[in-house]
Amino acid sequence: MTEEAHSPIMVPVRGASFTIPQLVEALAEPDARCVRFDYCISFILVTVRYTSPIYFTRSHDARLFRGLGYSALCVLLGLWGFPWGPILSIRAIWNNFHGGQDATDEMQKWLRARIYRAEAVSGISDPQHD
Repeated sequence: MTEEAHSPIMVPVRGASFTIPQLVEALAEPDARCVRFDYCISFILVTVRYTSPIYFTRSHDARLFRGLGYSALCVLLGLWGFPWGPILSIRAIWNNFHGGQDATDEMQKWLRARIYRAEAVSGISDPQHD
C-alpha cells in the first residue's frame, strides 16, 4: 500500500486546514462554500484576468471580506489598460462583491475522486458496484 492510503491528505483550500473527511463534513453546513475571486492587472494596452486560489468560507460576510483584497487589487492595478481594463475590473469587482465564483461543486468532484482513489488503493470495495 502507498503512503497516501495511510496518511491524511490535506485539501488545497485557503481559509482553513482540512483533511478530506473534515472538508466533506464542513461542506455539509448550510452556508459553507468554496469560492474563487477575480482580479485583473493592466499594462497600458494589455489586461490580464486572473482567479484566486480556492477559499473555504462559512458565510456570505466571510466571502465578502475575502474578496475585498482582490477588488482593491483591481482598482489599483486593473483599471489602467485600454479598453479591457475598466471592463474586466468592474466585472471582477462585481463578482467579488457578490461572493466570488462558487467552486463548491468543483471541490466536491475533486473530493469524490480522491476518496475513490484512496479506496481503490486501499482495496475497499464500493457496495454500490458489488
